[in-house]
Amino acid sequence: MKKVLNGKLYNTKKSTPIATWDNGADMSDSIYCEETLCKTSTGDFFIYCKNVKGHDLIAITAEDAFEWLRKHDLLDKAYKSLNISDSS
Repeated sequence: MKKVLNGKLYNTKKSTPIATWDNGADMSDSIYCEETLCKTSTGDFFIYCKNVKGHDLIAITAEDAFEWLRKHDLLDKAYKSLNISDSS
């Protein structure tokens, strides 16, 4: 999916997926929701959202990306995806 947001082109096929979360519902269920946090080659973040009604892209800041990962308990997965070691 491609979408222009705030004058920038976001493209799911040319971005790096960092982590994916879903609400556990079946894909045919009306409450199904899946979100994938992605990073563009220029370092911008966005969330690719899918549900039974369709899909959308939402541009977010790096801080919002961190909060999204923390909220969904996906920080460890993101560290591995981005090859970041925990130095603490």
